[in-house]
Amino acid sequence: MSHLKTPVQTDIWLPATWEEFVQASDKGDKRLLYETLGVREYWIVNVQKMSVLAFAIANQGSYKITQSQVLAGLEISVLEEAFRLSREMNHGKVSTWLLKQFQSS
Repeated sequence: MSHLKTPVQTDIWLPATWEEFVQASDKGDKRLLYETLGVREYWIVNVQKMSVLAFAIANQGSYKITQSQVLAGLEISVLEEAFRLSREMNHGKVSTWLLKQFQSS
C-alpha cells in the first residue's frame, strides 16, 4: 500500500486564510474544549501583528477582556507593547521592562 504525500496547496491555503482558519478554531472549537476543562481565560496571540485577543470563559460562553482575570492587574495592552518592544530590543531588556510594569501595577 503506497502513501501519497501531498504538498500544501498554497493557492488554497494562503497565510491570511490559514490565520483566519486558526482564529476561527481558537474562538470556536478550542473555546468549547477550554470550557469543558475549566479554563477561565485564554489568549489568542498573533506574533506578526503584535496583538493579543484575550477572552474570559464564564456561564457557557466567552467574552473579550482587556485585563486578565487570572493574573490580577495584568493589562493585555502591556503584552502587546512587550511584543512591539521585542522587535526593537533584546529579550533581556524586554524582560526588565515587563518586570517594571508588573511591579508598578
